[in-house]
Amino acid sequence: MLILGGLTYAYFNDVFLPSGRIGMPVLLTIYAVFIYFFLKKAYEIPDFELSENGILLTSRKEINEIKWDEISDIDYYGRNGFLMMETIKIERKISRHPFLIYHSHYSNAKEITQAIQFCYDSFKNKGEIDLKSFVPIRITPRNNDKIHFEDFNFISRTPFVTLRSFIPLVGFFGIYKILTAEYIPTNGLIGMFVLIAVSFLPAIIGIGKIGISDKYLVVENYYFPIKKVFRIAEIREIFIEDPGGKLAYAVRLITKDCNQKTFRIANFLKKDWIKLEKVLKEKNLIVNNTLYKKKNKDNSKIPASRNSARR
Repeated sequence: MLILGGLTYAYFNDVFLPSGRIGMPVLLTIYAVFIYFFLKKAYEIPDFELSENGILLTSRKEINEIKWDEISDIDYYGRNGFLMMETIKIERKISRHPFLIYHSHYSNAKEITQAIQFCYDSFKNKGEIDLKSFVPIRITPRNNDKIHFEDFNFISRTPFVTLRSFIPLVGFFGIYKILTAEYIPTNGLIGMFVLIAVSFLPAIIGIGKIGISDKYLVVENYYFPIKKVFRIAEIREIFIEDPGGKLAYAVRLITKDCNQKTFRIANFLKKDWIKLEKVLKEKNLIVNNTLYKKKNKDNSKIPASRNSARR
């Protein structure tokens, strides 16, 4: 962000404000506002503590204690809040308003999820909790897995079904202007290169394909050999969803250690998402397709259920 801001300032200062008297104060003001809200949000993140009695969340503003016997339900993998972020939603008997714990607020979110699940399940089943017996699940790295011997069934679609694939035309226009211009100032040239680079990013990021074999699931970039590999035996649940932001639909994979990875795929059509759901279910995976709901025989839609996430 600092580099992009500096390049933007250089271009803005040279082309629109040659005196340099306004550009720098404006840029510094923007940075100051950004840092203020970032630090303000960081200070509001509560410290987290689990005990045999319940969950204690302590922030600079307030202290929230949720006892295990006050909890009616927990959704560990939902999307909630203004930005539809990944959360642990705790429903309480004494309040109509759920309590949200945001995964993005904690670097050890998967361990926190496992611990809450262990405690809550122990309390429901046994009426007591022994935290000393809690052992977090660890997944070994997949670096040495020989996936190139696997026979993958890839679900893919040409990128040109999405408008973002045509945004690089702006970049090509910028290249044309550079090649045909008699003179472009240095800062103007830098700004033009930034515009070209930014115009190509939407056509590359979020354009992908998904491959499934008997043992593995792989998410790959359509253009480059960039991929993320998951062992099917280590996948707990999969969501096909709209993560918000109006950018692209996504597949969210949750592994058995409660880690979550979201992959936006802009070049998939409705039939690709439905095919993906079918192939994944054939591998006995739990799939929550919240985009396209199946229909009953009476042609009424079956509401997408997230009960399987509450585990």
